[in-house]
Amino acid sequence: MPTMKRQQFRHRWIYIILGAIITLGLLTWALRGVSPIVIWSAIQTVRWEWLALSLLTYLASFVVRAHRWGILLDARHKPGSFKVRLSAIFIGFAGNAILPASAGEMVRVAVLHRFSKFPFGVIIGSIFTERLLDAAIAFLFLFIPLLAGELANPAGLRTLPIGWIGAALAMLCVAFLVAANHPEAIAHLTATLSCKVGLERFSSRIGTAVRSILEGLAALRYPKRGIFAILESVLIWSLTALTYWTGLLAFGITSPGLIGAFFMQSVVALAIALPSSPGYVGPFEAAIRFSLSLYAVSPNTIIAYALTLRLLMFVSLTLIGYAIAAHLGLSKADFIPTKTASLDDTSEPISR
Repeated sequence: MPTMKRQQFRHRWIYIILGAIITLGLLTWALRGVSPIVIWSAIQTVRWEWLALSLLTYLASFVVRAHRWGILLDARHKPGSFKVRLSAIFIGFAGNAILPASAGEMVRVAVLHRFSKFPFGVIIGSIFTERLLDAAIAFLFLFIPLLAGELANPAGLRTLPIGWIGAALAMLCVAFLVAANHPEAIAHLTATLSCKVGLERFSSRIGTAVRSILEGLAALRYPKRGIFAILESVLIWSLTALTYWTGLLAFGITSPGLIGAFFMQSVVALAIALPSSPGYVGPFEAAIRFSLSLYAVSPNTIIAYALTLRLLMFVSLTLIGYAIAAHLGLSKADFIPTKTASLDDTSEPISR
């Protein structure tokens, strides 16, 4: 096995093992002291009309994501069909629900590339920009309960390293802005560093790949486009907060309110960034238990809520993504890059 492939194989297994450890640890913590019988009783009392509204707001957030993606892509290329972007998003997020290491993002890249003219690198760069915006908004929403003074136990927030997270996020934002405004310099620097570490054979290809990816960050160079992308990011996360809130109302949980829902979704977003099993099993449940524990909600009710929300989010995404993929005639082979594919590939899309 070539050295590079051997290293990739080793890193993949390290990630899987680390994810399994984190999953088991957080899931054990989240499920401690709960009763399956009480949990089932709580689930049976759920109000389905609120869950239906929760599902509606959740799916609406993906529609806004598809529109925001068009804004980011339109900085350097025509954004193409909204329907194609929406299909790619549903299929990609379905992949995240069943594949490890957020592999659904690469599935999303493959789908958009197949049905559009976008180079792989530009698509990947646009997804980097999305993730930067999502992380920034999710972090800012952590402060809503602090400003409103709504937490039942504010001291519990000390367990969150908010200062360190904010500093890391600020540094990441600065790095992305610099990269977006100086793509040629960054690409040249990357190629030069590649030569210095013994990758002379690949330096040109690496520089081209980096340049292509940085094209996806082009929206950050245009203030007006960036503002619209930020506003749509706020709308996306507001719709997701409504999903959490209406889910709480379905269980008759009123103490956190909408403000608490904003806080909870941000904690969940931070938690699922950790390595874990497919579908973020463990971090998802632990984040919800941590958040609602601050509001003195019963552990059994918290887990009943978390399991119901998992069913509503991840199962619905998986079914919708699979249905769209089947409708488009996609198979597993369509998501495996060919040996000749490259980050700056601009081949024609398949006509439908």
